[in-house]
Amino acid sequence: MRKEIDFNVEYIVKGKELSKKVKIKFSSQKVQRDYGDWLAKAAEFQEINLNRKKALDEIGSIIINKDISMKDKKEQITVLNTEKDNEEKRMRAIGSENFIKDRFDIVKRLLEDNGVEDEELLSYKFWDEKVDTNVQNEFLTRCIFKDHDLKKNL
Repeated sequence: MRKEIDFNVEYIVKGKELSKKVKIKFSSQKVQRDYGDWLAKAAEFQEINLNRKKALDEIGSIIINKDISMKDKKEQITVLNTEKDNEEKRMRAIGSENFIKDRFDIVKRLLEDNGVEDEELLSYKFWDEKVDTNVQNEFLTRCIFKDHDLKKNL
């Protein structure tokens, strides 16, 4: 049975906290599939960023380590820089430039499918400039998985 949820989209305008109530009844398979793909990409980006941070931390440790010769430092740093560069290439290859826009496209589709006509809620600028990232992610997760009993599967 399809559940209906009311979600308060919290946002900020000039330091003032506001919210808009959205009623979600329907989440299409396409929206669910696109969100799954987006989540997989988000997980991959997180892994890449962790790998890059690890390489940078290791470079920092090598630089301050007085027990390593200058020649060995250069060799080790070269290897780590190559690893970091490869991670950056990997990120570009999976399309990081459209990552935020892709999430908005899912939000907009979900809103339109549920008859939301509020032009501000349907605008990229609103979600990009006024809505916190955590609110956006919670909105998508709660709306898309509203019909699933997640506690039952735990």
